[in-house]
Amino acid sequence: MCRLIILFFVFSSSAFASEKLVLLGGSDQIPHEALEVFTNWSDGQKAKILFISWATKDPIYMESIKKQFLPYLGSNSIISAVNEPNTIESKTLFFKQLENSTGVFFYGGDQARILAILEDQEIKAALVEKFKMGTPFAGTSAGTAIMSKIAIVGEKTSKNKNFEKTIIVSEGLGLLPENIIVDQHFLERNREDRLKKVMSLFPGTMGVGIDEPTGLIIKDGLGMVVGLSLVSVYNLDSIIKLNNGEYFRLY
Repeated sequence: MCRLIILFFVFSSSAFASEKLVLLGGSDQIPHEALEVFTNWSDGQKAKILFISWATKDPIYMESIKKQFLPYLGSNSIISAVNEPNTIESKTLFFKQLENSTGVFFYGGDQARILAILEDQEIKAALVEKFKMGTPFAGTSAGTAIMSKIAIVGEKTSKNKNFEKTIIVSEGLGLLPENIIVDQHFLERNREDRLKKVMSLFPGTMGVGIDEPTGLIIKDGLGMVVGLSLVSVYNLDSIIKLNNGEYFRLY
C-alpha cells in the first residue's frame, strides 16, 4: 500500500499547478520515501533545488543532509541559497535563485532565524507565490515549523517560583491552511502539551505533530506518513496517530 501511494504522488499529472509539501519531523535522518518523492517532484536528475540555510550555520549538519539527497539528484542539482538576503544585491540574487529553482528545501536549526528573514514581506511573498505556482517545498525541524501560518517558535521559562513556560508563536509562511498548526520532534521531545496549548489559544485549529525520523508528504491536501515513527493529528477532542504508509486528508 505504501509503495502504491508513493507512486501516485510521484507520477500524478504535472500538467496543472498543484501544491506539494514535505514536512519532516527532524533528526539527521530523512526517510528515503520522502527523499524519493520530493526529488521526483523537483524533476529528479534535472532538478534545481534551492537549499535554504537561514536556520543554521552548522556546516557538518548541512553536509549530512545534502549527502542524503545526492543519490537522487544530478551533479548540479543543489543550489545554496543566499545566507542573509538583507541588501538589494543579495535579495536580487536570492530572487533569481528562487525563480530558477524546481524545488525549495529549508534546513533545521532555529526557526526564529528564518522567521526574522521572513519579516521582509517581499521575500515572504516571493516564496509563497513560488509554492502556489506548483513548486514543491520541503523542510525539516525548524524548516517544518515555519510552514504553517501559526508558527511555534519555542518556549520561554519565567523566572518566578513556578518556572512557568510561555510558548512563543509567530506568523509563518502559511503554506498550509490557517487552521493547521505543525510541531516537530513531537514524541521525541514530548511536545503534545505544547501543541495542545497553542491550539487552545487559537480555537478551531488542527494540530499536526510530526516525530523524528518521520515525514508527512502532502499533495493537494492529502497527507501520507513515511518513516519510523508517528504523525499525531489533533482535531477538537479527537486524536489520530498515523504510521508509515497511512494517509489522511488535511484539507
